[in-house]
Amino acid sequence: KYTELDDYYQGKHGILDHTKRDSTLPNNKIVNNMAKYITDTAVGYFIGQPVVYSSQNVDYYKAIQDIFNYNDEQDQNTELAKKASICGHCYEMLYIDEDARIRFAKVEPGTLVMIYETGYNTPRAAIRTINSADLEGNRITRVEFWNWREVWYFKSVNGSALTLLDI
Repeated sequence: KYTELDDYYQGKHGILDHTKRDSTLPNNKIVNNMAKYITDTAVGYFIGQPVVYSSQNVDYYKAIQDIFNYNDEQDQNTELAKKASICGHCYEMLYIDEDARIRFAKVEPGTLVMIYETGYNTPRAAIRTINSADLEGNRITRVEFWNWREVWYFKSVNGSALTLLDI
């Protein structure tokens, strides 16, 4: 579903794959990319002016502003708004980097499953998948299971069973 929505945004509409049975007939196609137009217009209207923060506590404001500057917060907000407009929702991950600094990053909606308790809107856990390849061409799948208390990491190589990593 998310790939199809991204394709619409990028102008890769299904009509471009259609062919005529008779190759001698014209096979004219046109794409009016309204998905991109609507998303770009809505995001520009919604977040074209960056969010402005203020606080009476100068030290708190400076600390927050330093975190936002370090993370390119304005660009992050724009990317989150764009992806939410395309896919219907998007996620942002908050973490501590190797320099012990607060970071946040967009998480593609197709790579994360939120788990909710029936009748509640508060997420109870999340499962995130990351697909990649190593230098030898092996397919690597990493799975992270998050809850409020801990994170479990799993790994699979070339479709093998997931193994719990001891980190």
